[in-house]
Amino acid sequence: MVARREWPMIAAAKLPLGIPLFLLITAPWFWLVQQATDGRWLNDFLFIHHFQRYTAGAGHRQPFYYYLTTLPVDVLPWTIFIVPALIAYRPYRRIWQTPVLLFFVLWFISVLLFFSVSATKRELYLLPLLPVLALLIGNYFNDLSAGTIDETAIFRW
Repeated sequence: MVARREWPMIAAAKLPLGIPLFLLITAPWFWLVQQATDGRWLNDFLFIHHFQRYTAGAGHRQPFYYYLTTLPVDVLPWTIFIVPALIAYRPYRRIWQTPVLLFFVLWFISVLLFFSVSATKRELYLLPLLPVLALLIGNYFNDLSAGTIDETAIFRW
């Protein structure tokens, strides 16, 4: 929505109804857990296991590029199709014109960058990327079979 500047989608999201509904469902649970643990669980859950682990690290320190070395292995055997899929959607301004592709690319980049900046890095943190890569590769196969992208030598190979 922000990338394509489609501001009317904010009204379509019905946030004035959704946010109170979300709080109505979740707040009682958090309040009960807070009461049952004398506030320890919520403090540990939010501060130690999320904020502190993200900023200060809790072991598992790796370089910024760590996920670029582990993600291809995690996606096997579909890794071989990622490069042709990325090449197929050149020029990349086409991505900005196709909402589905833009969603996949922004999903991937935002999650990868968010966890790459973190001090703590573990392979399991990238589990949210596996569905988007599967969807991107599936979209590539769909476009290839429909003939909407060029079938050059690399794609036939």
